[in-house]
Amino acid sequence: MTPAQRQADVIRAERTMSAGWRQLVLNNVDVTTGEAWVLVRVRQALRAQGWSG
Repeated sequence: MTPAQRQADVIRAERTMSAGWRQLVLNNVDVTTGEAWVLVRVRQALRAQGWSG
């Protein structure tokens, strides 16, 4: 990742948070761990934002 890309990611994350959104970043470990783990991460993020499902 280049410094320019890293800066763009930071700016995007700040704008996302300012809009009241939570940005979930999945990495290679998440993906290789499997679909069930990714769904756990997504559910955790949704619940942290008030989802009750």
